[in-house]
Amino acid sequence: MTNLLTRVADAIKSDFYEEKKNDNKNNPIHTLNRYLRECEEEVEKVASLVERQRLLKNEFTKELNTASSMVSKREQHVRLAEEAGESELAAAALRELTHYQGRKDRLEISVQEVAKQLHTLEQMHTDMKHKLKDMYIKRLEVMGKENMAQANKKAEHVFAEEDAGQNAEELRFKKIEAYLQQLEKDEVQEEEQTVDQQIAELQKRMNQKQNSIES
Repeated sequence: MTNLLTRVADAIKSDFYEEKKNDNKNNPIHTLNRYLRECEEEVEKVASLVERQRLLKNEFTKELNTASSMVSKREQHVRLAEEAGESELAAAALRELTHYQGRKDRLEISVQEVAKQLHTLEQMHTDMKHKLKDMYIKRLEVMGKENMAQANKKAEHVFAEEDAGQNAEELRFKKIEAYLQQLEKDEVQEEEQTVDQQIAELQKRMNQKQNSIES
């Protein structure tokens, strides 16, 4: 059970790198959530074992108390029978005393073993809960990194659109500027042509006047 948590903790980093290589095939958050669910199930199983072991310890303790009580009771019976000279009764009480004493000895050992096992399970359960909590925190950290990655990606997309918009706007202004320059050029050419025409007309009239004087 603890090996699963150790394996999961060791596998998370390599899995995350593998997830990045596979791009969106497997989301790291989804992978971590799957590990968390598996670990939660293991923690619940250990919690159930702890509770069962605690019940066993209580049952063993109850049986030990009963056996101890019967040992004390049969010891008194043996003394009373011996004092009364009832040898057969004393022998019967002694046989039962031996039986209860043997049971008591076995139960004392069992209670000690169950108590040790319970302590081990409780410690295991505590450690697993701590590791599970660490994994919850790890998930929050990964979620934070994922959010930042998405935010950066979104920002890059927005900036790219803004740059594209600025480039389009600059191109439009350049076209307008070129158009205005062409208009200005056309006006200058038209004005030059008008002046040339007027000068030519003036020269024509002057030539005609000169010819009429000479005639």
